[in-house]
Amino acid sequence: MSSSTYKRASVFQAVKIAPEATPGTAPASGYKKLTALGFSPTINPTIKSFRPAGSKYTTVTALNREDSTWALDGLPTYTEIVYPLSSVLTEALVTAAGGTTSAAAGSRVMGADGTHWFFKPSAVDADAPVSFTAYKGSIGGAERASFMRVGDLTITMNRNDTSLSGSAMARALEADQHMPGNEVQQISVNATGVTYTLTYAGQTTAAIAYNATAAVVLAALEALSNIPTGGLRVTQTAAASPVFTYTVEFGGSLGETNVAEMTVTDSTTGGTGVTISTVTAGAAVSAIGLVPILPTAICIYAFATAQTDISATTNETSTYKLTDVMEAVLTISGRYGPYYSLDCAVSGFSTMVETPPTMTLTLKMLADSVGLGYLTQLRNGGTVYFRIKAVGATISSVEEYEFTIDFAGKISASSALADSDGVYAVSWTFDAVPTLTGGGPLEIAVVNNVTAL
Repeated sequence: MSSSTYKRASVFQAVKIAPEATPGTAPASGYKKLTALGFSPTINPTIKSFRPAGSKYTTVTALNREDSTWALDGLPTYTEIVYPLSSVLTEALVTAAGGTTSAAAGSRVMGADGTHWFFKPSAVDADAPVSFTAYKGSIGGAERASFMRVGDLTITMNRNDTSLSGSAMARALEADQHMPGNEVQQISVNATGVTYTLTYAGQTTAAIAYNATAAVVLAALEALSNIPTGGLRVTQTAAASPVFTYTVEFGGSLGETNVAEMTVTDSTTGGTGVTISTVTAGAAVSAIGLVPILPTAICIYAFATAQTDISATTNETSTYKLTDVMEAVLTISGRYGPYYSLDCAVSGFSTMVETPPTMTLTLKMLADSVGLGYLTQLRNGGTVYFRIKAVGATISSVEEYEFTIDFAGKISASSALADSDGVYAVSWTFDAVPTLTGGGPLEIAVVNNVTAL
């Protein structure tokens, strides 16, 4: 596809990711389409410029290192949220449906419907975060980055909206990639004269010159009524006479499909002729069913002591429920830093290391006796234990979708007392402290119908 013919429209830029078995090694399969979360890449070069004495201008630049960052945004759902959580926290302890108990679940009995994901980052031991390979693009072109980890995540919950934002770091962008699932075929021409034709699914092109440009090959194929305009990308990978090689990617309505292999009628001369081969067979890339976490489904509880387990629901009662919280914001940042070494075999950073994270929960509350009651914890340095819980629709027949956060925190900041939607409000920010029953500062449980990343 020639950039002068088709432009990369932003509306078609999709995201597909897969977990890596080995960090930094892109998996060949297992990709999923994200449709409630978005990632937008930025190229991050570190360049040294040199201006010698006696010169007004730079004479040389050197690329010392390069990586990429991926801005994350979207709508929290019970289904896709396990992807960023697996990266910013740690690999989940997963228990499948089936009525069995699990060490990960504590006292909880698994139901027949849901998969249970338990995220329990350690306060003292190394965590095991998941790294991903991410693609973003369309038939007009795509980029890929490996060793992607979400290091910053913010979940905002209020009655107007629930939203998710953050950022991930990854190795350098690899350009001119084919989107996972799209079929890729190769046309190899070894000739010095005359023409050939291509046949796709029963329709044949006009004659194509042996040394045609990629744009000419694309135009010939798109002239067929069974190939939609904008459904192919043709790139020329070799053009040194007598060898001309073209890569054809099928996208759009032909994407993620095992399409028919093209055939050729060869009238070329002066070489070994024209051959067609399938480089990558097309295959469907599934999207995760979306079940949004709605503001109307969220309850917040506050306790003076840690709960026995994130699965214990005994104290989820009106006695402990906070009824005048206007907004809750969970922020996790600074989880990882890149490690660079002098190793010619490694492009970009060698690995990521854990760094001391910032983990806070900010609550905007009515400035009444409850909201201002946290002056006691402010003054005595006391710990408050919060549970934020959302329960959605029934998954199949028994269990419901669920998203639960247990957080232990001490007050680190407060806001001005001011108007918020017509009422007098105050905000408290709590720094995470490692005093939950399991020894950590934060635990998250998700129940959904997603069996694996």
